[in-house]
Amino acid sequence: MTSHPSPGWPGAQRLSRLRRDAGGNYALILALVLPMLIPAVGIGIDTMRAMTLKQDLQHSIDAAAQTMTQKLNLCLDGKRTQSGGKGFTDDVDTGCLNDAVFTGGLKASAQTLLTNNFTQRGYVVPPRIDGEVTINQLTGDMQMRGSVTYKCFFMKLIDPNGCLVTVGSGDALKNAFAQSKPLKIIVPTNLFDIWAEENNQPNPPVVITATDGWKPYSFATGPNLPAGLALSQVNDTTAQIQGRPTDTPCDTPNCLPQTMPPVAVSVMDSGDTNRANMNRQTDVDYVRFRMIHVLKITQIQGITGEDGRRDQSTGNDVRPSVFTYGAEVTVSGGLGPFSFACSGLPTGLPNKPFTCDASTGRISGQPLLNVGMQSQSGTYKVTVTDARGKTATAQMNYTYKLPGFTAYGGSVSGKYGKDFTAANAFGADGGYGWVRAQCFNLPPGVYCGGEGTDGTGGRWGNFEGFV
Repeated sequence: MTSHPSPGWPGAQRLSRLRRDAGGNYALILALVLPMLIPAVGIGIDTMRAMTLKQDLQHSIDAAAQTMTQKLNLCLDGKRTQSGGKGFTDDVDTGCLNDAVFTGGLKASAQTLLTNNFTQRGYVVPPRIDGEVTINQLTGDMQMRGSVTYKCFFMKLIDPNGCLVTVGSGDALKNAFAQSKPLKIIVPTNLFDIWAEENNQPNPPVVITATDGWKPYSFATGPNLPAGLALSQVNDTTAQIQGRPTDTPCDTPNCLPQTMPPVAVSVMDSGDTNRANMNRQTDVDYVRFRMIHVLKITQIQGITGEDGRRDQSTGNDVRPSVFTYGAEVTVSGGLGPFSFACSGLPTGLPNKPFTCDASTGRISGQPLLNVGMQSQSGTYKVTVTDARGKTATAQMNYTYKLPGFTAYGGSVSGKYGKDFTAANAFGADGGYGWVRAQCFNLPPGVYCGGEGTDGTGGRWGNFEGFV
C-alpha cells in the first residue's frame, strides 16, 4: 500500500513550489555556458586592443615615412636646384640616395620616428621597424614595415609570448620624393670610320643609349659633329648618329685618314613629372670619328731623268744622256694600303722595258727609238685601288722622238814618214745614247776612230790618227 504525504504536510508544499519554479533552468544554463562566454569576451577585448594598436602603429609608421621623405626632398632639392624653370642641373646626386652612409641610416631614422610617434602603452615588445627600409629610386616608392607585440589575455593561450601586430607603409608614398638613380649615357668607345661623300655612314651607325634617370630622354650633340652627319632619336632611351659625311679640308699629308675632334653627346632626362620636372639630370660623353677622305689621283706627271729635269711636257725629243722616262702619280684620300695598275705603256728597250710599280704607280723605262721607230706616242693611264676597293684614275699623254743628229769634220795634214795625231778632227752634235765613228777611204798607214756618249750635249768626239 502506498502512502502519500498529506496535503497538509509542510514539506509537501515546498516540494510542490520547487517543481513549479522555472528559475533553476537559468542557473543550469549559466553553469554550462560560462566557461565559453568568458574566453569569447576576452578574445573580443584582445581583438579590440589589437585593432587600436594596429591603427596607432599604421599612423605612426606613415608619419615616420612622410617625415623621412620630407628630409629626402630637402636633401635632393639642395643637390638639384631648379634652374630656368626646367629643373635642369648636371650636378649628380652623391650626398642623398646615392650616398651609402645616408641610405644606411634610413632604418635608424625610421625607428626613432616610429618610437616617438607611437602613443599606445601596455606592449610586451615596443614598436620596431622590421627588415630594411627600401626605396625604388625610379618610382619614388618607399617601403617599410613595423610591428608591436602587446599584452593579450585569452589569445595568449595561442601565443605565450604575446600577441603581434604588423603594418606596412603601403602605397601612400608612391612618388613621394623626386629622385632617381644618376642618369648615365652610354657611348661606344671605339673610333668610327666615316667615308666622305658616302651614304649611311658610319656603317653601322653610332648607337647611343641612356639608363636610369627619369624617362623619356632627349639627346643632343656638340659643335664638332662632322658636316653631313646628324643625330636622330630612335625611341625614349636610344639615339643614333648617321648620314652622308661631307669631305672636309685635310690636315694630313696626302689626305690620309684624319682623326676628327671628339664630339660631345649629351642626354637629358625629363625630371619628376609629379613635381614640375624637378631634379632633371644630364650626362655627357664623347664619340670619336676618323674621316676617310675621297680617293683621288691629284696629279700625274713625268718622272725626273738623270739630268735632274722632270719630263713635264709631251712632244719633245728625248734628252741627251737621259735614259729613264715615264710617269708618277700623287694620291690623295682613301684608306691604305693602295695598289696600282697601269696601261698604255710604250715599247721599251729590251734591257730597260717600261714597268709599273704596283705599290707606288710609278712608270719607268727607256723608249725604244731607232731608224725604224723614230717616235712613240700614247697615253699613260694609272688606276689606284684602296683597301675598300674604291678606285681613282688619271692619265697623261706622251710622245718620245729621236733627237736631231749632225756630224761635222775638218782637215788634217802631216809629213810623210812621220807620226802624227790629230785630235777633234771630226765629231757630231745631238744623237741619242752611244755614238761611234767609222772612217773610210783613208790614205795608207792612217786610221781613225772614236766613240762616246751624248752627255755633253754638244760637239764631242776625240779621234786619233797616225801614220
